Amino acid sequence: MQDQGSWSDCPSGVVTDMAGALRRRKRWAQLQPILAIGFAFALVSVVGYGLATRDRETPRASLTCREAAQLFAKYHDRSLETDVANDVRKHLSHCPKCREHYAKQFPSEVRNSLSSEPRLVAVATNLAH
Repeated sequence: MQDQGSWSDCPSGVVTDMAGALRRRKRWAQLQPILAIGFAFALVSVVGYGLATRDRETPRASLTCREAAQLFAKYHDRSLETDVANDVRKHLSHCPKCREHYAKQFPSEVRNSLSSEPRLVAVATNLAH
């Protein structure tokens, strides 16, 4: 018989718990490279998408009737920036109520069709009637 000295039997379940901990540690070690690759792929995808779409302008939201009506005077005076004037023009081409409101607010401009911008409105107004 061997001398066991200070060794004693392990309590029930200790060896099983140690084996389970080792298996979990091994599984985690196997998963880490896969997770790192997945994270790197996701990061590269997000950065690539951002770089690919950064030069595209986000489409401007179309104007509401209230916003368009507030801009009519500046649109009439041609004091709006081009993109805002285009937004007002687009709104007027699609909204009969605003075309009518603009025509009432600036009747001589619409009637005389002095410029291309109001002419478009006048044509659209005439077509609507």
